[in-house]
Amino acid sequence: MKLNFWILISLAFIIVLMVSIFIIKPTYFSKKQSVAISDNIVISDNQEKVLEMNDISSKEMVSILPDGLLMEKNANVISSFSALSEKGTKQNSLSYVSNKSLIENVNLFVKYLKENNWSIISSMTSNDQAVFDCMQTNENREALKRLNISINKSDKYNGKYTVDLTETYNSNQIEK
Repeated sequence: MKLNFWILISLAFIIVLMVSIFIIKPTYFSKKQSVAISDNIVISDNQEKVLEMNDISSKEMVSILPDGLLMEKNANVISSFSALSEKGTKQNSLSYVSNKSLIENVNLFVKYLKENNWSIISSMTSNDQAVFDCMQTNENREALKRLNISINKSDKYNGKYTVDLTETYNSNQIEK
């Protein structure tokens, strides 16, 4: 009697296991989780698809920087690109190795943000890095542009700081 009981329990376990393998697993894994567009951008199902993405030459660099922000002289550009989504979201990104200290960079960017009507939504600073998430709004306090600034000490560049700037806005509402 006890043997039959354990055989029935084992069979029930195997049936539950088979159902989960053949029904639940294919349903979960058949869902498209995300698509890698490049080394820098990953778009999940609920995000906009990128229509075009262009590397920016050093001559065009000024055109992708936020208005009034000047490129640091003699900075070593790591990467720069501009991307446009199907819904008109434009993203301009620039990364460079700075010749300035963390404090000099922070002071430079905070001054720029204040002088150009950017609101700092959140910020974080430590001994080796600073991160700013900023927004520019219109008179009705509706978001127009978003700017992310990240300054990080880099062992790859002999302890110098890398600066990453990413500006995002709707190109259907704002022309640069």
